Amino acid sequence: MQNHEILDKKGWGIGAKIILIAMLCMILPMAVNYFYSNHVVSQSLNEATDEFLSSKALEKKNHIEMALKYQVEMTEMMANDTFTEEMFHEYYETKVLDPVKSDRISNILAERLNNANGLYENIIFLAHHGNENTIVIDSFYGKVVGTTFPNYEVAWGEEFFRDPKPGIGIAFPSPSTGRPVLLTAAPVLEKESGDIIAVFQHAIELSNLAGNIITNDNDETTKTILINSEGLVLASDNAEQIFNLNFSEESQEPGNNLHTFFQTLKNSASGVGMGYFTLDGTENIASFAKSDYLNMYVITFMPLDLALAGVGKIKASISILTVLSILLFAFIIIIFSRRTVSPINMAVSYLKLYAEGDFSEKVPEKHLKIKDETGVLLRSVNFIQEKIKEIITDINSSSIELAAASEKMLEVAQDSSAAMQEVSASTEEISASMEELSASVQQISAGSDQMDTAAAKLMDNMQNGKTIAQDIEEKAVKIEAEVINNQNRAFQVYTDLDNRLKEGIKKAEIVHEISNMANEIAGIAEQTNLLALNAAIEAARAGEQGRGFAVVAEEVRKLATNSTETVVNIQNLIEQVQGNIRNLIDDANELLSFMATDVDNDYKLFLEVAEQYKQDAHVFYDITDQAAQMGEEVLSSVKQVNDSINEVNKTIGHTAEQANQIAQGTQDTAQSMIDINQASENLRKMSDRLKELISWFNV
Repeated sequence: MQNHEILDKKGWGIGAKIILIAMLCMILPMAVNYFYSNHVVSQSLNEATDEFLSSKALEKKNHIEMALKYQVEMTEMMANDTFTEEMFHEYYETKVLDPVKSDRISNILAERLNNANGLYENIIFLAHHGNENTIVIDSFYGKVVGTTFPNYEVAWGEEFFRDPKPGIGIAFPSPSTGRPVLLTAAPVLEKESGDIIAVFQHAIELSNLAGNIITNDNDETTKTILINSEGLVLASDNAEQIFNLNFSEESQEPGNNLHTFFQTLKNSASGVGMGYFTLDGTENIASFAKSDYLNMYVITFMPLDLALAGVGKIKASISILTVLSILLFAFIIIIFSRRTVSPINMAVSYLKLYAEGDFSEKVPEKHLKIKDETGVLLRSVNFIQEKIKEIITDINSSSIELAAASEKMLEVAQDSSAAMQEVSASTEEISASMEELSASVQQISAGSDQMDTAAAKLMDNMQNGKTIAQDIEEKAVKIEAEVINNQNRAFQVYTDLDNRLKEGIKKAEIVHEISNMANEIAGIAEQTNLLALNAAIEAARAGEQGRGFAVVAEEVRKLATNSTETVVNIQNLIEQVQGNIRNLIDDANELLSFMATDVDNDYKLFLEVAEQYKQDAHVFYDITDQAAQMGEEVLSSVKQVNDSINEVNKTIGHTAEQANQIAQGTQDTAQSMIDINQASENLRKMSDRLKELISWFNV
């Protein structure tokens, strides 16, 4: 019951564990990759959105600047036209405007106004007189001719008259339409003095000019507005915002962050950047670009949720792909784990059968051919099944043989019991014969005691001789060891001395180097002497001027002579040293030769004597040892004879009693045979029990 409980206990299966661990190893990296991919995609799309809006804003700004610069160029070209200049120069001189010429220009301006499709509010020429500017030609066929304006209401005010050059002014509401208007103006100058005699001016409707650019988008996802440096909207596709929406104004409305965006815009050193603002309840992402030419800002924006829509789609795609990948990997892992765990489960099932005693089932041959560790496991289980089956079969056979042997043993025990009865009668006859031998054995015992005493005395003498021989041999061995040790020490001294002598001879070779150096010094001294002699000769030729040099040459010659003498002395000393070294080498070689021949031969002779001494002692020891052994054998034989006689005497004395005991023993043996019969019966029962146990196994 307990075995079944053990076999039935289960926890997490190995397949479930493998799948769980594999899933964790897969899901965790996939999760990290999922969040990282979302982050990278979001960042990339945000950067792409920023770049898209920035390029849009810069594109709009450039288009507006190009359009207005073109208008300024047109204004300048009209003001500098030769026909125009000549007409106004005549007017400046005569104070009378030629009606034909003025009508011609008026017709040109009217045609231009009509062809502009509402781009211009008006086009006029103003005659400048001091602080007054009077319209002398207009694009309405003279409807506003004669209207006078002070300087501050013409072009961009006094600044234009202080520095008269073509340009563009600030935007302001049109008095007639209320829409934002920009003035482009160019002066007509007097050739000689450079004074302003007239002003040519366009009133451009900014909404018309910028509107075409602002709304000229291929998509409807972005919007563009134009604001001035004060945050006021000047152009927008929503006309209600023009001159009504101001980004610089703070608002108490929740979520209104236009002012914050405007501060970001104003604080940008480069004039371009990104930001967020909420307009009409919609949060927008915006890019702005400042036009230094107009002193305005172009803002391109789009709803934030629209900008993030692409991010959401990509995140959804990544999520779907991640889930599909997890499902695919899970399917692969489950298939792989089943292929891996299936052989293990099979091994477990067979082991359960074997634990229950059923060894009849074998692992299928196809599973034994698996090449990995699970194949090794199944082959091991199969091997265990075969071996245990073989053992159980052998035990079964042995139990059968044991049963047969116990039956046979029972029969033998019964036969032995009958034989013991016959033995009991024979032992009574033996007891009578033993009493007759007892008297003869007592006489032999007395003679054997005397022989035992003599053999013991001889044995003591042999033992003493053996001990003396052993001491002699030990002393010989000790002397031999000391001789060998001294010989080795002498050889070591010889070797060390020989090495040091060779090393000393090698070091003494430096004397030859010193001799060579002395010869070189002698050569140098000789050359120096010749040089000094030549110098003295040259000094003598030089006369009085070479006297000082002659003294120096003489001193050098003396030094060279002294150096030569010193070198000669050194060479003499070197020869003496070399002679002494040669003598030392000869003496040392003679000493080494003596040690290598005479001393070594003496040690060898001494060693031979010690060896012969040891051999003689060993021979003596062997002789005494053999004699002692022979004595021991004799003594042992005598003792054995004596002991045998005594034993025979005792045996004979007790034979009768033993014969009686044998008779009693035979009876006991008969009883033992009965016990053996009972044991044989028990053995047969044990054999039957063993068969019963083996029958539990199914092989």
